Amino acid sequence: MIARGDLGVEMTASKMFSTQKKITIKCREAKKPVICPTQMLETMIQNPVPSRAEITDVGNAVFDQFDGLLLSGETAVGKFPTLTVRTMRKIIEDAEAYHFEISDHKNRCPLLGTRIKESCAVIRCPDLATIFGLYSNHFEIPVYFVSKEVQNFRCLHMLRGVIPYEIKEDEDIIKVVDQIKNKFNYKKIYFFEMQGNDEVMSKLRVFK
Repeated sequence: MIARGDLGVEMTASKMFSTQKKITIKCREAKKPVICPTQMLETMIQNPVPSRAEITDVGNAVFDQFDGLLLSGETAVGKFPTLTVRTMRKIIEDAEAYHFEISDHKNRCPLLGTRIKESCAVIRCPDLATIFGLYSNHFEIPVYFVSKEVQNFRCLHMLRGVIPYEIKEDEDIIKVVDQIKNKFNYKKIYFFEMQGNDEVMSKLRVFK
């Protein structure tokens, strides 16, 4: 979590922009989720509309690929907590849509493609370390991590674009993939089954 209030105390204000971005990059390199808190929509504590600077701040955090944006006083003591959450969601959705439009397609995996609403990946792997290793690639399509370990879900919910999906001990994984495909109307699903480290992929199947 990048405590921007503390950053403002520890350094000059003019350095905060670059420092925030450097910390975010370091977190991604270390395969750690990163959250952006502090005064995201502070104006909405008293007013139903955020400032233009706050809108840009939220959108910029999306471009920086934060895993989460944190509201604090806006929802704890603010006059418009529900409206604030709804407003932030709309800003995030708009920023993500624009980011997808202008992203460099050359850096994307050609196998997976980039049509977010049409494709997804389903990944089954045995441990969180492998999941975080995979996650550092930041796939451009939704990623479902299937697991029977409920305790893993608490961590997975923190990751941007990752959807944990619980399965039973003896459940047929192929049926699970079909369920996801039919439930969310995906045209294509890429199913990966990983070994105990992020260097080995034991199985890849494509469901159309």
